[in-house]
Parts: sequence; structure tokens; C-alpha cells
Amino acid sequence: MSKFTHVKKSALAALAVAAAVTGLSVSPAQADAGSSMATLARAEVGNGPCAHGGYWSHTNNQGSSCDGRGGASQAWCADFVGWVWSHYDVARLASLTDGAVSFYKYGVANNTLHSTPKVGDAVVYDYNGSNWAAHVAMVTGFNGTTVTMVGGNEGHRTHPDGIVQTESTTDWQVGKAPWGQTISGYISPVLNSDSSVTPADAGMTHLAGGDLDGNRTQDVLATETTTGDLYFYPGSGAVNGNSTLGQRVKIGSGWNTMTNVTVGDFTGDGKADVLATESAAGDLYLYPGTGAVNGMGTLGDRVKIGSGWSGMRDVARIDVNKDGKADVVAVETGTGNLYAYPGTGAVNGMSTLGERVQIGTGWGAMSQIVTPGDLNSDGVDDLVARDESGNLFAYPGSGKLGGMSTLGDRVQIGSGWKSMTNLVGADFNGDGKGDLGAVQAAAGSTGTFFAYPGTGTLNGMNTLGDRVQIGTGW
Repeated sequence: MSKFTHVKKSALAALAVAAAVTGLSVSPAQADAGSSMATLARAEVGNGPCAHGGYWSHTNNQGSSCDGRGGASQAWCADFVGWVWSHYDVARLASLTDGAVSFYKYGVANNTLHSTPKVGDAVVYDYNGSNWAAHVAMVTGFNGTTVTMVGGNEGHRTHPDGIVQTESTTDWQVGKAPWGQTISGYISPVLNSDSSVTPADAGMTHLAGGDLDGNRTQDVLATETTTGDLYFYPGSGAVNGNSTLGQRVKIGSGWNTMTNVTVGDFTGDGKADVLATESAAGDLYLYPGTGAVNGMGTLGDRVKIGSGWSGMRDVARIDVNKDGKADVVAVETGTGNLYAYPGTGAVNGMSTLGERVQIGTGWGAMSQIVTPGDLNSDGVDDLVARDESGNLFAYPGSGKLGGMSTLGDRVQIGSGWKSMTNLVGADFNGDGKGDLGAVQAAAGSTGTFFAYPGTGTLNGMNTLGDRVQIGTGW
């Protein structure tokens, strides 16, 4: 909870009107998911910010509640609700941030902001009408008279870093202030389907591909969700079942505060580097590669190369203009616009990346954006992305940074990918054709890592070959 400015009664009335006067209809799937969410939330009561290694939605714009300092520097109420939602088939999680206001905006954007609580809803307090809200919690029970909620980052009088706490009130109406903060609205999560599918990453997250050890085979980086440790998985240069990747090596710690991880040679020295966004501040950092895997010395001291990146998601390395320098593409969360940031080929602080260029619109519905490299054997990097229905699309690169003509017409190359997470692009088998990797996991469990070899042609549903299992426990 934080200090707030009271909203005038007229503004509260407007907010109440903006929130639907009648409750939204609830499908059986939504009711089942809401009940399961409530059970999960209640099981966390009494926990602090570092339970399970930290609460967060495991999407690019939300950091962990456990930031290495006991969570003291971050208000983590939004992280907790995002964590609960992410265990179920909730769509558009990438629009959620560490701020409680992101849940209110989620409700506005998805038409799920309303005035009658339902189990599984987020409840937002003290929305100021633009860019701030004081708190968010989750509805875990409602009988028409009394609402029960569970929230993170509460109970500070006895727990300085906050705990997960449950509370009940009969003052549940929008505009009421049961605990000194005014209820601004209830927000229902949007479900992708009527059945439960993949939750948040339970094992490894933020996968990225690249040649970090300089042996001309594609490796994989991943963050362990329970510890925040960064691991390097050496590529063998062949798709050979569970031997495709070698024994992992720990090369970093504290990476549960970082998102938008991608790999490329941004310094122009022929060695793969790592880019990542620090969730709390929204700063973009470059970690120069040494060209060798040497434990915690694998990456050099980080350099800040950007700010304001908390509003960007699905950051991916790509050579968009075919100049041999690693560029970056990213989706702006608020607009759904896709931007390219041309690389300069040198580390130069905030000038490492050039002025961004808009290269697409309508990307708000796309996620899991990666570059597999060259999918169609034309010598140009391409992009791959998944929509909310689980359809997989390829966007062929033109080799030129030409605004809205930078990418060609998209081609559907897969379906049924809704249950797949952590897409990673890499040439796993070393044949010069772009491949994909992805993790498939049951709810709340670690998953199986699969490689999908590219055929070298952009041929609809035959663009990728049969998948091969290359790992477990992911």
C-alpha cells in the first residue's frame, strides 16, 4: 500500500459509470479458472516477496517481487496478481507491468473492467485517471454481500517487505474505500480458450539463442525461475535428441530482475553479447561477451544503452538491414507498434542503437517474437511470432530498413502453438537454415524442450519439419 491522493466524488462516479453497471457473463471455463486462481492465491497467504524465488507473470514487462534485496525496493502487489493469473490460460499478459495501473488498463483494453466482483478478478485501488494506481489484489470469494480478497505487498506494519494477506469487506462497491484506498474497478482476465493450458514458466524462462562460446554452433541461454540464475547450454551443432545441448553452465545470478533477453554481436568484435531490460527501472543493458564460457566471467561488465524500455516487449535481435550489424526489434506495449532499432556495431552508451523506425502496426495481438535466422534461404533474417489463438506466422525480411515495407507479407507456418512457450530462434543443427525451439509444459510444471528444424523454404505449414525432443525439466 502506498500514499495516495483522494479522487473527487465526481471522478469516482465517472469511474463507476466507466466500469460496467452490470456484471459480465461468466463462462464455465472462466468460473473454473477463477476458482482455481482463488485456491492458488489463498495458498500463498503469509508468504513474503521471495517465495518461489519471487512472484511475477514471467512476461517481458513484469519483474520479480524478489529483486535480491528482499523486495524492499519494489512494490510487488502487481507481481503477485500477475503470477496467479499466469498459471492459467490468461491472454495478453504481456501488457501487465509492475504497476497496479496496468491491470486497470488491461480491463479497459479488453473490455473486462466492471463493477461487480467475480472470483479471479483483479481489484484496483485509487486509479488516478491516467498512469497510476495505488494497489491491486485478487478476488477470492464473493457471496453477494461480502467480498474476500488476497493481495501481495500488504501487512507492512508487522512485515517491512510485505506479505500475501487476505481480507474481507462488505464495502465492495466501486467508490468505496474499505481500507483507506478507493476501489476503482474489477478486472476479469481474458482466457485464451475454455480449457486450461500452459501456465507461467515453472522451470526455465527468457530463452535466447546465439553462439556465446565462439565455436560456430548455436547455444541457448535461459534463466532459472526459482533462483534467478542465468545458465548457458552449449549447442552440439546437431539435433540429436537430449544430446542436442550439452551440460549447462551457470554464468550469472540475479537475472530474475531482467527481461527481454536476446543474444547478438552488438559490439562488432565477432563475439556474441547479451541484451536485457532491467524490469524495475526499464533500462536496457548490454552485457559484452568474451567469446568463451568461463562461468561467472563469461559476460563482461554491463553497459547501459537505453532507458524507457519498460514499455517495450518481445525484444529480439535481427539484422534487419543486412549490414552485418545486430539490430533490435520490439513491440511497444501501449500502441502495438513494431519498431526496429538499428545497431551501430559498437558499444557507445546510449548511442549504441540508432533512432528507432516503425516497421509494423497491430502487433499487440502477437507474442513470442523471435528470429530463427534465415527461414527461406534468401540470405536475410526473418521474424516469427505467435498470435493469441496459437497460430504461428513467419514475416520474411526484405534486407532493407524501409519503414512499413521492412517485412514482407506474413505466412502462416503453424497452428496449435498456444501451449508452447519460450520460443527461441537458432540454427540448432548447423545446416544454415533457421530453426525454432519451444517449451511445452503442463500447468505448474516444468516442460519439455522441442526443436523444430527449418526446411529452408517458406512453404506454409511445411516450413518447419517434425519436432524433436531435445530436453526435459525446462
